[in-house]
Amino acid sequence: EIFDKKTFKRIITEFGAALHAKFGWLASRVEYTKAYDGGRIALIHAGSDIFLRACYCPKTFVHHRVFAFSSKGEPLRASANRKEFKHDIAGPLCFAGDIIAHDVPLPELYPDDIIVLADTGANSLSLKTMHCSRPSPPVYGHRLNKSGYYEFTLLKPKQEIKDMLSFWSDC
Repeated sequence: EIFDKKTFKRIITEFGAALHAKFGWLASRVEYTKAYDGGRIALIHAGSDIFLRACYCPKTFVHHRVFAFSSKGEPLRASANRKEFKHDIAGPLCFAGDIIAHDVPLPELYPDDIIVLADTGANSLSLKTMHCSRPSPPVYGHRLNKSGYYEFTLLKPKQEIKDMLSFWSDC
């Protein structure tokens, strides 16, 4: 047992993240990569404006599972052509803390490869900020159809620039 029944008669927890996190994932193309001290940085199009907790409290909150795919959507595996390196997955915002995942072992990434961050159903879009006036991305749902293929449905369109600007003024 985790809690002594003599000390704790009733335990109340908030398990929203545990319940919702597994139901979301975010995919982004790699914009560019950079080598540093034996590792690599892969810059993607999502950052601390969506992943507040992962960027600002990386030791405290969820560590997103990271998957890599080629620009054609094929899963990447380490090979003679793509050696494995530790990657930092970084966002596009203009500060050094815009790192979503640290030291992730992945095959070497190149621009246009695709990164999928799992476990984003909680504490990501629900906490999105307007930092750097970046519009919100579209949100899709998916399901496996009878033919065995995934069907995607647009649940929320991407935020238009005019709508994002209206956040700051009524112009």
